[in-house]
Amino acid sequence: MVAVSRLAAFVVAGAIAWSAAAEPNGTVKPLAQITEELLRAGVPLVLSREDAACYRRIFALQERGDWAAAENEIAKLRDRVLLGHVRYQKLMHPTEYRSSFADLAGWLDAYADHPGARLIHRLALRRQGPDDAKPPPPERVSRLGGYGPDWPSHALKIGDTPAKRKLAQEIIRLVTRGKYDAALSRLHSRPNNLSPEDVAQLEGRIAIGYYADGDYWRAFTLAAAASTSVEPGFSWIHLRAGLAALRLDLTYSALEHFAQAAVTPGGTWETASGAYWAAHIYTRIDHDDDAEAMLRTAANFPLTLYGQLALEELGLTERHNWVDRHAVTVDAAWPVFALPGARRAIALVQAGRVYEADAEFRRIAGEGRQATDPELLAFAMALDLPGVQLRLGSRLGRSGTLNLSALYPAADWVDSAATEIDQALVHAIIRKESGFHIRAKSSRGARGLMQVLPRIGRRLTGDERFRGPGADYLYDPVFNLNLGQRVLRDVLDHPKIRHDLIGALVAYNAGSRHWVAWKENIGTDHPLLFIESIPLLETRWFVKRVLASLWLYRDRFRQHKPARVALSHGKWPQYVPLDSESAAENTGFYVGS
Repeated sequence: MVAVSRLAAFVVAGAIAWSAAAEPNGTVKPLAQITEELLRAGVPLVLSREDAACYRRIFALQERGDWAAAENEIAKLRDRVLLGHVRYQKLMHPTEYRSSFADLAGWLDAYADHPGARLIHRLALRRQGPDDAKPPPPERVSRLGGYGPDWPSHALKIGDTPAKRKLAQEIIRLVTRGKYDAALSRLHSRPNNLSPEDVAQLEGRIAIGYYADGDYWRAFTLAAAASTSVEPGFSWIHLRAGLAALRLDLTYSALEHFAQAAVTPGGTWETASGAYWAAHIYTRIDHDDDAEAMLRTAANFPLTLYGQLALEELGLTERHNWVDRHAVTVDAAWPVFALPGARRAIALVQAGRVYEADAEFRRIAGEGRQATDPELLAFAMALDLPGVQLRLGSRLGRSGTLNLSALYPAADWVDSAATEIDQALVHAIIRKESGFHIRAKSSRGARGLMQVLPRIGRRLTGDERFRGPGADYLYDPVFNLNLGQRVLRDVLDHPKIRHDLIGALVAYNAGSRHWVAWKENIGTDHPLLFIESIPLLETRWFVKRVLASLWLYRDRFRQHKPARVALSHGKWPQYVPLDSESAAENTGFYVGS
């Protein structure tokens, strides 16, 4: 996001106005600032100041469909290193240009090593005429992926034959439609050749459905049976059995399952969750030593919600070594510069093309094993590519190196003053929603860094251009961040939310109507139990992940964490901005985020 003073210019009479200078994926920093940052980090400049400015004009003109003026600027270029990206923008323009097969085939002949080559090839096949020679497919290369070691998978690993997988999918569809009795009946109606592990997982998923429906007894009995039917069992099933027992006031049954979840092999989130809930039951029954031991187990997983809460309750100080990207130099990372595409990535940063630079670098990092991950990370930090940093951090984590500065990157283009939404909260939502991938798109059509739906864009701006191909304007990082923060501000100010942090996160993900209904129907005043009882898995995990990331970003930005304090005391946290000193001074013990 650009600086706040620039963002404020977008807001006109309560709606966001379009700026001719704000092209999708376009300039987010002035050229002089980028040049200074690159030189300070020791990054060799690829483009002259004149060529960098010229490329910026070209991309802006082409975004508006002013092809003649763009060609005049192209003729002025001395270094044509980005011409492939310039031509790609024109050929793939959503509304202002229809590319021919000859256009696309010509691009593939010249630029098949560029990140967008497979999309161009796919379109060329659709535009191919009967007499046209089929263009050869571009070489398939690996790309850097991943969301970090704190990203648990919820996919069931069921069935070693197509018939078993088909049965499992049928049962999951019934659960998704709320037909839990039918799902259970289908699972046990006749011999199905499923393994005991497969049956336990499906019973666990059905138990989660009963729990979401408020049928805690059936949820408990089914999950408890499923959790003990195989060894060593599944930690997530033990967790659901424990939560259901807690809702039924079966204290010792809940403790048994939570304690088992804490020691059963599984994900870090499940281990931390089981240990934290077990600690609270131990506290309730005056087993203080056992409670502290369980809290220390949970605190071993500080990237999780319950690991963070355990740190708070134990009074432990986090000592994370946050690295300011502005202090990073690439003196020892010269092997990166020799990799294919590195010159283009640097030139794209100079030209203000954040998404294209990210795509080039993810391709470099995916295939460029001549350079080490720390070398690649230094370059990604110097170029201010948070999506690359996150994914490199994920890869480093898999190899046993935890780099929190990479896993929780701070993007210079996120700022908060225009909307009074703290940069820590904005970063946490971006990390969960898109992983800092500017062109992220969900199955529901939400787009961009903060996953804004086209209909939300139309509502906030009163502009109908977000229909059809025009929805791609939501990929613009400046525009998307501005809209996303407007949505967040709207839910915070909702009369049924009133700055309730959990309510705001629920409403941001699932809508305010769901928040109102769930707050009334879930039937608990305990905020953590409410979070665990959110019926939608996506929303439940959205809230948990954003809260955990929020507190880690608070730590990165050297802010206190009053919402963590609130939740550790069983209080509902309120959102109060902490970026401004005046807000921080007025933040009470149980409020803030």
